[in-house]
Amino acid sequence: MAIENEPYPFGWKHDGSYVNHNNYDVANIFRYGWPHMSPEQKRRAASKIRDMLHWTLNSSLQNDGSFRTVPAFFS
Repeated sequence: MAIENEPYPFGWKHDGSYVNHNNYDVANIFRYGWPHMSPEQKRRAASKIRDMLHWTLNSSLQNDGSFRTVPAFFS
């Protein structure tokens, strides 16, 4: 979580915003690490997953069911 706001390719975001590609990667990392996390780490990870899901449903999901892409970023 310490690198969340670092610039790509190290951090989670592109130009300060979530992107679907990185959200997917971060969620997978959390999934693999989940059994090894403390309760506090799980709480923080769950909160970040909620934030990413909220962004996806409210900023990326389009009316036709597709997702907004970022041409300047691999999506």
